Amino acid sequence: MNQTEVATKTDLAEGSSVVSDAGVKWHHVLPLLMVVLGVLAYANSMYVPFVLDDVPRVERYVGMSWGDFLNHIWFTSRPIADATMYINGLISGADPWSYHLFNTIVHISGALLLFGIVRRVLMVGRFGERLQKNAHWFAFAVAGLWLVHPLQTQAVTYVIQRHESLMGLFYITVIYSLIRLSESEKKETAIVWGVLGIVACFLGMATKQVMVTAPILAVLFDRCFIAKSWSEMVKKRGLYYVGLIASWGVIAWTMHVESVAGDASAGFDSKVLTPMQYLLSQGEVIVSYYLKLAFWPDALVLDYYNGVVPAILRENDPTWWMTCGVVGVLLLASFYGIARMKWWGFCGMWFFLILGPTSSFMPIIDIIFEHRMYLSLIAVICVTVFVVDWLLVKLIASGSLRTLVEGGGIAIVLATLVFLTYVRNIEYSSGISIWSSVVERVPFNARGWHNLGAAYDEDGQSDIALASFSKTLEIIPEHAETLNSIGKIRLDQDFVEEAASLFQRAIKKNDQSAHYHYNLGRAYWTLKLLDQAELKFNDAIALNDEYATAYNNLGLVYAIQNKNEQAAEAFKKAIELDSGLTDAYYNLGTFYLKNLHANQAIEMMSKALSLEPGRVDVMNGLGQGYAMNGQLREAWKILKQANVISPRYMPVIGNMSVVAVGYAKTGDRVTAIKYLREVVTLAERGGLPPQLVQGFKSKLKAVENNAKF
Repeated sequence: MNQTEVATKTDLAEGSSVVSDAGVKWHHVLPLLMVVLGVLAYANSMYVPFVLDDVPRVERYVGMSWGDFLNHIWFTSRPIADATMYINGLISGADPWSYHLFNTIVHISGALLLFGIVRRVLMVGRFGERLQKNAHWFAFAVAGLWLVHPLQTQAVTYVIQRHESLMGLFYITVIYSLIRLSESEKKETAIVWGVLGIVACFLGMATKQVMVTAPILAVLFDRCFIAKSWSEMVKKRGLYYVGLIASWGVIAWTMHVESVAGDASAGFDSKVLTPMQYLLSQGEVIVSYYLKLAFWPDALVLDYYNGVVPAILRENDPTWWMTCGVVGVLLLASFYGIARMKWWGFCGMWFFLILGPTSSFMPIIDIIFEHRMYLSLIAVICVTVFVVDWLLVKLIASGSLRTLVEGGGIAIVLATLVFLTYVRNIEYSSGISIWSSVVERVPFNARGWHNLGAAYDEDGQSDIALASFSKTLEIIPEHAETLNSIGKIRLDQDFVEEAASLFQRAIKKNDQSAHYHYNLGRAYWTLKLLDQAELKFNDAIALNDEYATAYNNLGLVYAIQNKNEQAAEAFKKAIELDSGLTDAYYNLGTFYLKNLHANQAIEMMSKALSLEPGRVDVMNGLGQGYAMNGQLREAWKILKQANVISPRYMPVIGNMSVVAVGYAKTGDRVTAIKYLREVVTLAERGGLPPQLVQGFKSKLKAVENNAKF
């Protein structure tokens, strides 16, 4: 590019402010326009439901106490991103809006800083007067395209991938702070920018390990765009780089945490590919997926999983060496360019170094993930924008016509990308839609079919769910989680023995899942195989000693077996682990009713009712407790409310008759007769069995005849 060779003696470190009047006007307006574009592109993502890895991470932090969080955060490999998840949990619980709002703000903030970086690099005049005077427009083109590119949706709309976008914000902050540090004439200002950049680097390292390359790229950026020599760079900003390099200690700590706690967040240590196979597979991934999607962002995929078999594993497929050849040429060109301190050489190093931790020789379970292109996309866009500009300079002599073509072209591309990003976010709008897009584009994706089945099951479409799960089993015949999911559906459909068989197969495949043992316990409970149910619930608890529902169901088994003390302890343990588990309060309350402990029963049933107002069986239990305790007025009131909700629920009407007889026992025959007549009427209206209605009439006649109870 000719204009890149026209360098002046002006240096970025000298803080040149040579810029046209138009620049002064537009460098404030264009960032606001970028915010508008970002909002338009992601406005429909605010209520996108959680998907895939979002769910367990949100469940982990919602409701977590401050003390538990502080104890936990030291033993996670990505503490900064996880801290933001905890804060979102405090703000909106499991409602996704605050999570998406945070991700969008992070992404827009990164784009604004990128605008500042490109603008300040061009303003100094090292790339020619034309680019200098239009620095704000080129910065807008680069940052705007990066902001609204659909490829970015996985790092923005997919909540948990804030690991990537937040790390990206810190990464860009390191470079922006470097520029402002080099421009600072006052020592105090320089210190502020230097500290900001170093802190951002430390935070980035604690967000995602890809940040490890930031000190290297900061050095290359400085030498390529700011410093005239290596010695000048070290002399003026050596302490800054010492601070950045010191942040590598955070990486060492997070790797230690992963090794101790087994928190392999990035999915390293894949057993599918060897390091060499993985390295060769990434040539195809970079060329056929990442670069292709950068230029033609169609058919994006949330999760490729095992749906893409790399060419290196396919017989007689030359794709791997062809794509590796392309990557090799690009890599050699990048080394050549950076050795000569060319801007395009730096772009190449930016692209490959940032992709390096996930797309080189360290095998990762998922060979493709689109969010890995989050920062590397900047390099692709920069090269594209400036090469296109260079071509237009060569082809169109008229400056005004060229401006019209460039401006119109950028406007059309930006509008198109905003639209495509908006449409992509629509695909995220439900589990069914996003996983349907996955299996449509990667049909042999076992995890995609499984998650589509789970989405249909959650939506109550069990038959379609079973069809999706069967697709998973066609790809992986003994996929444990799918066997478990089918088993749960069949159990709900009362095909209990079939469900038990499915759970057994799941356990055979993976005997370390507490859920599989728990579900088999449920099947045994339904089959009245109490000893086997007890064993399976205990197995589930042995694998997960915080499994509240397993303790609750174990309590039910103990209660049937008349192991009263063990039953009570199991219910109490369930409540201790999950204070919002209504069934545990109800079951403990029922246990107290059975053992004639009225006050304790009232306490438990009241708590259960506060958690699920209007739950009829709980209201019935509370009425029983009141009646047992002689609180007849309260008993009648709650039972009457329960009958309004469910007129055909026989236990409620039965207990209403008990309350009425209770009035007779206290000598209040008038109230007893009144209530028994009402009971008879309610039983007849509710269509209760004739023999039950006759029993209520017999009680009424007995009270009317002044019989003793």
